[in-house]
Amino acid sequence: MTRQRLAGIGLLSVTVAALTAVDGGAQNTGIVRGLVYDSTAQQPLADAAVFLWGTPYRSVTDSVGRFEIADVPSGDYTLYFFHVRLGELGVSPGPTPVGVVGDTVIEVELATPSIFTSIVSDCLFEERRPGTGALAGWVGDGETGMPMPRAQVDLAWSTSASKEPSRLTLEADAGGWYRTCEAPADVPITASARFLDRQGLRREVTVSEGGVAEAGFLLWEVRPSRVTGRIVDAEAGRPVAEAEVWLRGTSFRGITSPDGEFRFGQVPPGSYMLFVKHLGYGVKQDTLEVPSGEEISVDMRVDAEVFEIA
Repeated sequence: MTRQRLAGIGLLSVTVAALTAVDGGAQNTGIVRGLVYDSTAQQPLADAAVFLWGTPYRSVTDSVGRFEIADVPSGDYTLYFFHVRLGELGVSPGPTPVGVVGDTVIEVELATPSIFTSIVSDCLFEERRPGTGALAGWVGDGETGMPMPRAQVDLAWSTSASKEPSRLTLEADAGGWYRTCEAPADVPITASARFLDRQGLRREVTVSEGGVAEAGFLLWEVRPSRVTGRIVDAEAGRPVAEAEVWLRGTSFRGITSPDGEFRFGQVPPGSYMLFVKHLGYGVKQDTLEVPSGEEISVDMRVDAEVFEIA
């Protein structure tokens, strides 16, 4: 059996398995059979109508999502499927090309678009500003796995290291999903989620212009942490005073003391990019993982900038 990955037009991906010999059957005819899967419910899709466009050849999926269309003459066809579920989602999976060869069975795997795909597909019908992309995700309770309607999703980003980040707050719908079609493109976005006393770990995500990205969250009862640190010269080991230190995408920013030390209080747990800027050392960065309800100490060693004298 030869497997070939095909991309259907629109929002559907299809796998076609072909060239399995058919016992008997009409000369120069084949069989198209396969599975229709509901990606939103994570289960096979029963009672879906499957048909070859412009022909009388069609079938309906059984209780386990299987279908079979027999005695199909050799040729190239366009395969579609329809179900009331697609109408509920407001999406179409698009056509799937199928080539039928006599005395063969063509195995086809079809699927509805995922909820994520369905949500961001709405952006295709909205007027989008240049320099933006789509960002969406699901917010759930970390203990029960249940969706968190009305959870607040906070996005923050900076176009310059020297100014306060821009912010956008979104709200999850009844199913726990949020989206925006105007996330800034090609800049790191710090994303976090919260609901009452529960928070999700912060993370960074980047969206390409006209593209889509996903950022989901599980919310837990978490406590902020205290971050202290020291910036030192990597070669000499001496402290670096008056260096600007900040966590990207946040308001945590400060200047190191004569001992090279800095301190941030009440930092929500999550992943951050720690930046250091100094005239003699340039701009340096490193990743920082902040746990829940702890005090952590960071030592960052920086290399001096080399200046050429003309």
